Amino acid sequence: MKDEYGIIFDTDHFAAHDGPGIRTTVFFRGCPLRCIWCQNPEGIGDFVYVDNPDYDKQEHGVHRRHLDGSQPQQLTTIDCSYLQVIGDWAYYRNESESDDKGAIFRMRLDGKDKQRLGNDTCLSLGLADGFIYYTNSSDQNRLYCISAEGNECQRLCDTEAKEIQVIGDLILFRQDNHKLYWMQLSERRRYKFSEEMMGTFNVHDTWIYFSHEGKGERLHRTLLYPGEQLGVHHRLAEDRCSHIHVFDDWVFYENMSDQFRLYRIRKDGSDRQLVC
Repeated sequence: MKDEYGIIFDTDHFAAHDGPGIRTTVFFRGCPLRCIWCQNPEGIGDFVYVDNPDYDKQEHGVHRRHLDGSQPQQLTTIDCSYLQVIGDWAYYRNESESDDKGAIFRMRLDGKDKQRLGNDTCLSLGLADGFIYYTNSSDQNRLYCISAEGNECQRLCDTEAKEIQVIGDLILFRQDNHKLYWMQLSERRRYKFSEEMMGTFNVHDTWIYFSHEGKGERLHRTLLYPGEQLGVHHRLAEDRCSHIHVFDDWVFYENMSDQFRLYRIRKDGSDRQLVC
């Protein structure tokens, strides 16, 4: 019997869409379709795209690697961040020391047809429903959006946005008071999420994982849809943390209490481990 292999790019432990009940959904990469309504476009195609894969080896720019494990191909030589693949395009923020530093770019998935989108520079960005949402450093870091083709630029709010994350029909962002706000993309009205002082944050499943600025930057989590539990949060670790990422059942973070080493801990706060 022939062994079958696949690459899992996400696991959703609280899936409630596309069918009855609540279940765990495992997402495999390599879908050959190009549905315009796809909710997981990062799983399309036979390639994995990575930005700046290894600084120690001077591997800068965007690389792509085929799922068969063959030699990666370098698509750009410039440093970039916030790389996101949507449809036939890869979007990213230019990190190179040039006149285009901080600008939003896109290119074809083979590295051709590079285009700058708009005239602004940004600090962070996210994509959803054909629009790019970004903090506009050309306008005091206010929250903007622009179409994925580079037109229809709009300011969404008149105050500074520190960090953004797009989750379905919601965009979450911090402001200069360290409070977390959210905006429904269909309404584009701003709402305060809570009075907690949040630092870096990451949303996964139904939880927000964040460094609590009011409690020594310790790692906490709170419900994304809190209902009656609004304001209730749980401390996961005593470490001062930054750069939070969530994968599968683990929360990875940079531990400022231990010389910025990489740690991980389970979502329930158990089994804390040093990674490197």
